[in-house]
Amino acid sequence: MTSWFSEPATAHGYEIEDLKRIAEHNISDVYSAFSTSYPLYYSNFISPTLRFLRNPSLRRQLFSTNITDHNEAFERLSDISSFFEEHNSDEEVVISGDRVFNSDAFPFWNFIDTLSSKAGQLGKYWFNEFSKTTNGASILDASKFRESLSETLYGYDGLLSDKIKT
Repeated sequence: MTSWFSEPATAHGYEIEDLKRIAEHNISDVYSAFSTSYPLYYSNFISPTLRFLRNPSLRRQLFSTNITDHNEAFERLSDISSFFEEHNSDEEVVISGDRVFNSDAFPFWNFIDTLSSKAGQLGKYWFNEFSKTTNGASILDASKFRESLSETLYGYDGLLSDKIKT
């Protein structure tokens, strides 16, 4: 079985309303794809990351204990302002915004964010469910940490513990 995530429909020129119309006409395929991929993604990525984040000893081994560092790293991954600054400045600018420019590398984090802003009341309900912290971590936290780990190879090390950095 092969499963993958792709860039959002808006990257192909579709607006959210177009996507809703297409999904309504193909609801059985859409539901089938989601009901197949979500359990796989959850069991392979989200669940192990939640167990790791909810174990304080393991969490300290891999991740920084400084919540401000986490928030700065997640914000940097989401902020595209440096892209515009690079083109308007003679100073060296650190590129950020990987979550926006490489959206397929952050599938569940982007999915949850989309629920909060573009899916009406039901979407807001599910956004709140995915954001609900239980035993120190939420599903949104797990997706942020898991989907950001590969970025630590490119200098987003604010997430990592000092032990891992050395």
